[in-house]
Amino acid sequence: MVDSLAITFLMISVMLAIGVPVAFLIFFHRRFTVSWKHVLVGAGIFIVFALILEKMLHAYVLDMNPVTMKWVKNPYFYALYGGLAAGVFEEVGRFIGFRYILQKSHDWEDGISYGIGHGGI
Repeated sequence: MVDSLAITFLMISVMLAIGVPVAFLIFFHRRFTVSWKHVLVGAGIFIVFALILEKMLHAYVLDMNPVTMKWVKNPYFYALYGGLAAGVFEEVGRFIGFRYILQKSHDWEDGISYGIGHGGI
């Protein structure tokens, strides 16, 4: 049985994880009129690049390839691989999002709304 204190703090974590991005979105939408399109593009780019494509690379490197499986047993190589994979996939996704989907979005409000979607998802 799970301790009631653990359930309480899990519920608090869920409320913060949902509430903080929604609160930022409401605040910036009312104050600076940020675009919902940018929020959705930021969330979509994160889902596609970080959760789908990066996970496919992790499955190959960490589970399928016997050579790289030996390399990532070293914690330094594992940390280097994880940081590089996250950086490459998220930056390529961000580049594609702003270069091809949000071509005319160069204001700081566009970056804030994209970041709310990207980080909030």
